Amino acid sequence: HPAAAYGGGIYLLVWQEGFNGAGGKNRILGLRLSAHGQPLDEAPIRICEAEGIRDTPAVAYCAGRFLVAWSDIRNGADYDVYAAFVAPDGTATPENGYLLAGGLGTQAFPALASNGKDQFLAVWQGIAKDVFSVFAMRVSAVSAVLDRAPFVAMDRGERPQVAWTGSNYLVAQKWYGGAMVTTEGKVVMPARQLWNSKTIGWNTTAAAWGKAFSLFCTKPFPDPWGWGGGASIIGVSVTPDGESPERGWAKDFKDLHAAEADGKVKNCIDATPWRNHPGWPMGMRGGLKGTHDNMWQSGTPAAAFNGRSLICVWPRAHLVDNRRLANRDLYLTRILPDWGMVDRPPVAIVAGSTEEVA
Repeated sequence: HPAAAYGGGIYLLVWQEGFNGAGGKNRILGLRLSAHGQPLDEAPIRICEAEGIRDTPAVAYCAGRFLVAWSDIRNGADYDVYAAFVAPDGTATPENGYLLAGGLGTQAFPALASNGKDQFLAVWQGIAKDVFSVFAMRVSAVSAVLDRAPFVAMDRGERPQVAWTGSNYLVAQKWYGGAMVTTEGKVVMPARQLWNSKTIGWNTTAAAWGKAFSLFCTKPFPDPWGWGGGASIIGVSVTPDGESPERGWAKDFKDLHAAEADGKVKNCIDATPWRNHPGWPMGMRGGLKGTHDNMWQSGTPAAAFNGRSLICVWPRAHLVDNRRLANRDLYLTRILPDWGMVDRPPVAIVAGSTEEVA
């Protein structure tokens, strides 16, 4: 579960190392990289080596230091969220982190964003009234605490993502989003659906041109008959009032998946065209007969703004047969404000005979 953030002229890469299954023990490590990607540390930074299991780290930068958060079962019963600061010189404090969110039930899958000035917003998956909900807490870049207790950002949700838009934080999960949180910790817009799809994979969030974006993979796995069409990588923007203009476009198409595969959906970053039959949502009568180049978008995308374009990277898998996928490769394109794609077709940045994911 690698994660990375940039600030103060360097990157901080963090990851989990070791077995996190029953009876296991693992740790959270980090590595500073120069702006050109060269390692600055001879050995990884030991962010957390406490007894117990931990995973899914996240990282963000603000006010001269990085904040790292992760899921942690050092209590022996369930996940809590722990956090630690990493200074530009690589010093991690406090040793083995501090408890950011705990208590009864699970708190897991943290995500972080900063306002670039004086605070972070941490979000995670927790349990409220017997359902998964998304909780949030503001963290001071100086004192480590702003809110005395977590607050609910989304009544229902799993594995959330968060991005700073320049005025508010966007909290999103899967194709749901639009929950806007202010720097005062107020939820000013509730969550709502951002796209239409039968199935969807986990999302990523980013901010560009003063707006928030959520990007996700629709239908990340095929079914034997091809019902519902192929997979696609979709991006949606989120306005300050939490709406997705692109969702309105989707209503114009009777069969959305076919429109995506045929290139009729402007915010479709990549799609699976059926082999020799692009317009038929099932590929051909009688079930799935394959796709162009046997490719299938399958996996969570990543995105970041470089000041000019929104860079998106995602996995494409290869069809083994009508039910199985294997050998994912990573592709990239740069996206413009009007959803124009600078790189068309997308660029294969990591491709080979082995799986490349995450």
